[in-house]
Amino acid sequence: MGSMKRKEQIYVCEVCGGTFVGTPVTVDLGSYKLTACPSCARSLRASTKRVMEIKEEKTPPRIKEEPARPTVRRRQPGEIELIEGFGRIIKKAREDLGLTIDQLAKALGIKSSLLRHIEAEEILPSAEIVKSLERILEISITVRNPAYAEELEKEHAEPIHDRLTLGEMIRIKGKEGEKGANESSS
Repeated sequence: MGSMKRKEQIYVCEVCGGTFVGTPVTVDLGSYKLTACPSCARSLRASTKRVMEIKEEKTPPRIKEEPARPTVRRRQPGEIELIEGFGRIIKKAREDLGLTIDQLAKALGIKSSLLRHIEAEEILPSAEIVKSLERILEISITVRNPAYAEELEKEHAEPIHDRLTLGEMIRIKGKEGEKGANESSS
């Protein structure tokens, strides 16, 4: 029939975030395969070769450490709060869109194990991941910290009486001027 042509694809480089047309380059990083543009792929391959050479030269003995347990960070006043059941909402929205955990994790630029922990509400996602989840899944899983809102209400509810307003100062100055005029005419 004719010569076979490679089908052009539109893809997003996972390194620089650029959108490209063509054939993506897959870079094997051991436990993860990365889709990259040709420029980023060259840089990645060169840097991984240097890292491998350094590792081969000097490999210190490994000390096995207990894996760190995921911690739930308390947010400071003024920050956003995740709504109750955020993991369930993320999972439902992902499933409604027909996405797998691996697909969504790849779109977010995170590991699928991290996304599993987020959906199980074992780990709180960073603000950046929350924004990306809300944008990609078209959901809202945050609210303003209630303690912060209460603090703001208290601050604005109490009137400040220890300072004069500009209008009050003008009235006082005006009265002082009237007293001076009355005293000099007497």
